[in-house]
Amino acid sequence: MATLMPTATEESLAQPTWEMEVRQLGPALRGVVGDLAGYREAAAAPVRRRELPGPHIVMIFNLGA
Repeated sequence: MATLMPTATEESLAQPTWEMEVRQLGPALRGVVGDLAGYREAAAAPVRRRELPGPHIVMIFNLGA
């Protein structure tokens, strides 16, 4: 089951928008991977963010151009 969580409603790229889709793990990943999520972002310029520290390792793979 997929869950979409859009965070912005404007279609303009002047305001960055993003969405995330969370998927259930396959049997081979259970017990090894905590969550599996896809992430898409659209912005006219680079976006700067602050990430809070946490107890988990986050791995991000860029599959874009």
